Amino acid sequence: MTTPEKHLAATDPRMAELIARSLRYNVKPGTDEKLRGAGLSRNKVAAIKDLAAKTIDGTVPSARRLAKMSDEEIIARLITVRGIGRWTVEMLLLFDLGRPDIWPVDDYGVRKGFAKTFGRRKLPKPKQLMKLGEKWRPHRSVAAWYFWRALDVAEKTNRFD
Repeated sequence: MTTPEKHLAATDPRMAELIARSLRYNVKPGTDEKLRGAGLSRNKVAAIKDLAAKTIDGTVPSARRLAKMSDEEIIARLITVRGIGRWTVEMLLLFDLGRPDIWPVDDYGVRKGFAKTFGRRKLPKPKQLMKLGEKWRPHRSVAAWYFWRALDVAEKTNRFD
């Protein structure tokens, strides 16, 4: 699947709050081993614990607070959490918070859909795509969605298709 809908559960701020509350009361000796026993890698365990700690200390804002923050403020705050990068936050902004002007230039699907739509052999570099995307401001989220959808259309192999 070229679209990031399947990642939404991992970026939901309510899920972060739930994990934080759970870990606040349940982080005891042996917790890491229990999480590892549930199939999580050491990196995932460390990421979950960091997410929980940063939710508790206020680095990760509540869902109510997120709604009042600018896109760049949200990105700056959330990328400080281990395992959360700009792309993950952009998916949160697009799909959970419904922000209208998110332009995920590092997303392979957006880059590939752009190239397909405009008949380019090479994928645009993120810097190029950032510049090209200015024409769709302040509705770049819609443009990104259309570029993802462009990949769902089958390629024609000949003129009789």
